[in-house]
Formats: sequence, C-alpha cells, structure tokens
Amino acid sequence: MAAPLTALDYLTQVAAHPAAPVCVVFGDEPYLKRRVVAALRNSVLTTDDAELSLCRADGSGTLLRDVIDELSTVSMFGGGRRLVIVEDADEFVTRFRADLEDYVNRPVSSGILTLVVSTWAATTRLYKAVAETGLQIDCKTPAKAAVVKWLGAAAKEHNSKLAPGAADQLLEMVGLEL
Repeated sequence: MAAPLTALDYLTQVAAHPAAPVCVVFGDEPYLKRRVVAALRNSVLTTDDAELSLCRADGSGTLLRDVIDELSTVSMFGGGRRLVIVEDADEFVTRFRADLEDYVNRPVSSGILTLVVSTWAATTRLYKAVAETGLQIDCKTPAKAAVVKWLGAAAKEHNSKLAPGAADQLLEMVGLEL
C-alpha cells in the first residue's frame, strides 16, 4: 500500500508520479490543493484542445452516474484521456462511498477521476483501495522546514534567489499560510 505523497514532494516531481485512474487531493491548505490540481491537469491533458477533455463538478450536487458518464466519454479531439475533477467532494464521497470503492477496483480506461476533499480517513476501505491503485496527495499545511526549502526552490523557478534567512523572516511575518 502506497503512502500518500506530500503536496510539496508531488509538485517538485510531477513527472515521477503519473496520474492514476483515481487521484485524491486532500488536506487543509487551499493554495497547495489548487497547485496540485493544476499540475495533475497539465500532466493529463497535454493537447492543444485539452480544455474540451476537462470536466469540473461540484461534489455537493453531482451524481456519481454523471461523473461515470463523463469519465466513459471518449475525447473527440486527439483521442486523449478525460479528466473529471470533483471539487469539494467530501459530501460526494460520503454519498457514494460503496460505489466509489467498486469504481476504484474497475475504473474506466478513458478517464482520470480526481476527488478534491478536505478529509481523507486512512481507516476506510476507499482509502485503502486508492492506496493500492491510485494516487493520493496530502495538501495539509507543511512544517516550517519544508516551507523554507520550498520557498528556495520556488525562487529558483522564477530566476530569483532568497538571501540566507529571508525565508525564515518571511514566515515569521506571514505565518505558514501559503
């Protein structure tokens, strides 16, 4: 059973962790969740008309059969995979837990289901099923040392450099909220 990746580890090595038929993005840090979902989207939908293969749904009012229909629909353009992102999916997971457990064991090959939830209990059968065949990314607020390291890497991404101690000072002023 694979342990969930931390969001910062995933974001620094997206290519090393390809999207699985079912991906779960969970945790309390909204910025990391947005970045992880965007990275998943960019890794799955690589053609010029990628937006046509993307479906976003709100977990509070979405039915599982509609999600499965979207996942089963073959992309008209480029033959690529479909990506269905269910945002705020806590209620969705609660309503359809047994059916989602079945789906994880027999996913459709034409689509990637991404559930974005706040909580993701490791004691459930659904968690364990996704741990076996899916991709789980933990977006909880990271420890200060991880954020300091990440800030240095983020500065390099933007062709910049942080002075020694600057990341620590920044975190003292604004806190760990990314």
